[in-house]
Amino acid sequence: MDPLAHKIQLELDNLTNSANNQKNANFLLAVSGGMDSMVLAHAFLELNQKFGLVHFNFKLRGKASDLDEDLVRRFCD
Repeated sequence: MDPLAHKIQLELDNLTNSANNQKNANFLLAVSGGMDSMVLAHAFLELNQKFGLVHFNFKLRGKASDLDEDLVRRFCD
C-alpha cells in the first residue's frame, strides 16, 4: 500500500470508529475531475472501500469542463 493510501485508510478508520463503529461504511465522493479528487478516488479503489462517485458538469469552463466529465466517466467504467 502506498503511503498516501495508508494515511487515508487511517483517517477512514478514525472516521468509522467515531461513527457508531460502522466498519463497512459506504462513501460517496464528490469529484471534480481534477487531480486531487481523482487521486482520492484512486486511493479508495486501491483500499477496496465501498464508494460511489458523483460529478456535476456546470459547463463553467467550456471544453475543460467536458474533459473533466469525460475523465470521471472513464474512471467509473
